Amino acid sequence: VLGVEHRSGAHLYNTALTFPRDGSAPLVYHKRYPVPGVEDAVTPGGAPGFLPGDGRGGVAICADMGQVSLGREYGRAGVGLMAVPALDFDVDAWAQSRVQLLRGVENGFSVARAARQGYLTLSDGNGRVLAQAASTAGIRAASVTADLPSAGGGTPYSRAGDWFAWLCLALCAAARAHGGSDPTSTDRAPKPRAPPVRGSGQPATAAVSRTARPHADPASMICTSSNAAAFTCVLLGPSARTSATPSGRQPVRSVQLLAAVHAP
Repeated sequence: VLGVEHRSGAHLYNTALTFPRDGSAPLVYHKRYPVPGVEDAVTPGGAPGFLPGDGRGGVAICADMGQVSLGREYGRAGVGLMAVPALDFDVDAWAQSRVQLLRGVENGFSVARAARQGYLTLSDGNGRVLAQAASTAGIRAASVTADLPSAGGGTPYSRAGDWFAWLCLALCAAARAHGGSDPTSTDRAPKPRAPPVRGSGQPATAAVSRTARPHADPASMICTSSNAAAFTCVLLGPSARTSATPSGRQPVRSVQLLAAVHAP
């Protein structure tokens, strides 16, 4: 799966080309959600993309994975593995790589996201990062490989959506309205607490907890010089096989992510 820009007549598309192993014509997917202000000249695509075979592989491009509805669409279709070429902006590398984790957990599929100026990230349907390598500024080329679960089948969220969250919101609103209209209610607003007295032994401020951001594992990164034009691609093994995973034995596919940029 190779990400390219493709022009057809007056239309410019952000395109992913999937090249089948048998040498037949590539399958074409156009990005469905171009980034406003950045891709205003790009014509959005109108249909989902699938990998050749049993239909359990899907294709998306970069910011497509930020759309909850797109993730649910692939989840309802039974997709088990998403191939996603992408382009980030260095500063958002970690954040964008984690958006894919959320779509994967919501819908039970693995994600292979190959981003230039970001991270090459392989994650499973439980949000576990199985392999990751940086492709940020200064890195000429990078590659990472792992076996990804590919069973798929969707989740209850894929089929039902946000009804549970809306139900909770409605129940909270109803409880609040009922409590506010009850004239016999004895609830009282809490009295304001006096500020801590200096020297009383009580802390005046609370400590703020910070979580460190994970970094790419240097051992999983391959950096070499490259004279090729800038590109990202996802290479998939020929077929699924059964293997042991953190969630038990299930079908997996070997996946390799590549990113390279020509820097004269």
